[in-house]
Amino acid sequence: MSIKCKKCGKLFDYSVGGDIYPGGKEKEDIDCPYCGENNGYVMTSGFVNSYKLDEKESEKMDKLEFLIQK
Repeated sequence: MSIKCKKCGKLFDYSVGGDIYPGGKEKEDIDCPYCGENNGYVMTSGFVNSYKLDEKESEKMDKLEFLIQK
């Protein structure tokens, strides 16, 4: 899932991995891979991995965001 950092404004993706078990969920932070800012959390028994978008993916997401705002 792609989100925009609330501090630096860059787009990044995150995914939830690991063994997912019902119950026993904890808050796992979603941190920006560019500046380290916390951008919320997900409840999961797994872990969160955030990663930078390559330049082409980032440009595509910027264009999509622009079209949605119209």
